[in-house]
Amino acid sequence: MSGLPKGWVEASILDTVADYETTDPRRTPDQSFLYVDIGAIDNSVQKITAPKEFLGREAPSRARRVIKTNDVLFSTVRTYLKNVAQVPEELDNQLTSTGISVLRANDAIEPGYLFRWVGSPGFIDEISQAQDGTMYPAVRDDDVLNGPISLPPLPEQLRIVKKLETLSGYTTNARAHLTAIARLTERYKNAALDARLPSPNTTLDSRLVSTFYGPRFSKEAYVQVGGVPTIRTTDFSDDGTATTDLAPRVEVSDKDLEKWKLHGGDILVTRTGSIGKCALFEDDDAVALPSAYLIRVRVDTSVLLPRFAFLYFVSPSGQKHLGVSTQAVAQPNINAAAIRSLPIAIVPIDQQREIIRRIETDFAKIDRLVTESEKALKLTDRLDQRILAKAFSGELVPQDPNDEPASELLARIREARADAPRKSRQRRTKVDPMKTNPKELLLADSAEWPKNGLPFEEIAKRVILPHDDLRDALFDLLGGAKPKLEQVFNKDEARMRLRRVTQ
Repeated sequence: MSGLPKGWVEASILDTVADYETTDPRRTPDQSFLYVDIGAIDNSVQKITAPKEFLGREAPSRARRVIKTNDVLFSTVRTYLKNVAQVPEELDNQLTSTGISVLRANDAIEPGYLFRWVGSPGFIDEISQAQDGTMYPAVRDDDVLNGPISLPPLPEQLRIVKKLETLSGYTTNARAHLTAIARLTERYKNAALDARLPSPNTTLDSRLVSTFYGPRFSKEAYVQVGGVPTIRTTDFSDDGTATTDLAPRVEVSDKDLEKWKLHGGDILVTRTGSIGKCALFEDDDAVALPSAYLIRVRVDTSVLLPRFAFLYFVSPSGQKHLGVSTQAVAQPNINAAAIRSLPIAIVPIDQQREIIRRIETDFAKIDRLVTESEKALKLTDRLDQRILAKAFSGELVPQDPNDEPASELLARIREARADAPRKSRQRRTKVDPMKTNPKELLLADSAEWPKNGLPFEEIAKRVILPHDDLRDALFDLLGGAKPKLEQVFNKDEARMRLRRVTQ
């Protein structure tokens, strides 16, 4: 990398890390361990949030690498997911997976600088190019260790980390507040409904034309082309309208169509499953039917506007009356009687229109606030990236000409490493003498797979092997003149499955 600031040096990750230890927790069967696998890392904040706990006798075969406070963990599987984290004090001397590189900072680098470098988009993108495997994309530890790093003088690293901690605190705080806005949307809208809707003075029953449950159709009635759309709860949009765009279609007689078809202004209420979820069917020109688990509600429009009635259905008091939330466990279904007894206010039509206008104005303001907060949330991510870019180009903090150049410090560390006595490599002890050949294990297990095969993730759960051994065994069995396994793309799942080749 050319154009580095004065005192900086281009190095590899290997230059900046020390050795780590490995262990076999099964040798201490009654000892409790905390275990950090990929699932324990929250990649949205790059922190360890959910370590698992087990006794040594229960340890998975991959739980071998000992971690220390401030170690940087870098997942070598699907590196683009950015599963990178730094080890906190409470996980000192615990374990991580062989699918995670343990980067232990040596005297050439500040651990916080190493953590931010390997978690940066530039490093992730570069390392991801080394991934191999279509079903199990991964890099090797050596790929990570040979990755490049721009190394400032050690005192400057400390200044950079301190500045980054301050700035990231600001963006983290902003991100938390912006995220909260989206989560509070429903509360804001409920408050607007409570404030705008008049207190009930009657029940819906007095202003109803009719209600009915949606019809049931046999499987044979459903068609791909033609027919009439049958609206489901999944066809309810976020704004509370019912659409026919993706609704399944059925063949129906003219008589039944006339009996069940929806009219503009009909209210649809889910009576099972997502009980109380409502939508308003407003398209007078569309021809559609309600599904069997919906109740169609038609009001007397001479005294009650459908949207005004709909707002009572979705209001906090209306949802409570229908049995949502607090009563949902005891009342898994809604019937027409509960709908007819819904408390509602009847006021003049002009007043109803004005109330609707004010509520929709409130909702529009809330939606704009959410949209703006989502835009700002994306900007915080871009801001973090720009801050890192400045940090790694020497533009974030001032340089000090009195700092020892990184090249001199690195040279001393390399010299000390070369003079250090070589450690004898420990022999691996076999935990289970039965498990000697990964290919044989995998092939034996494949005899029990379903005919359509299994995705790699499921195979990895069944056949406990280090991921490199499992991957190599899979490739061996997929290759050759007479492969024992084959890959098949499952369209419904949009992913690859592996299955045994029938001879």
